[in-house]
Amino acid sequence: RVRMCSFRLSLRAARFALRWACPAIMARKASVKFMITSAEHASLLQLGYSREEADSMRLEIVTHILEKRVKRPFGSRPMPADWRKPGAKRNTLVNAVFGSFVLVAV
Repeated sequence: RVRMCSFRLSLRAARFALRWACPAIMARKASVKFMITSAEHASLLQLGYSREEADSMRLEIVTHILEKRVKRPFGSRPMPADWRKPGAKRNTLVNAVFGSFVLVAV
């Protein structure tokens, strides 16, 4: 007959056990990108994207564009809607005037 033994490890002891057993696992760090840097923004502008496009572009699209150095591919047409962050809208004259009004009012 096999008997199961259960015990609890403190978080500190569990980390020590993991470091000792699998140093490669503990060496890995996870990172999630949540915004573009000013250097990445400048690179997008050099590739022909507008400031508004660079500000509203989804991060995975930005990453792909910068890795592949993709110049703005759609000529004078607006950026495709599926490239935009959820909730990001095209900058229109009404939005620009309203935004200016809010800045003045605050």
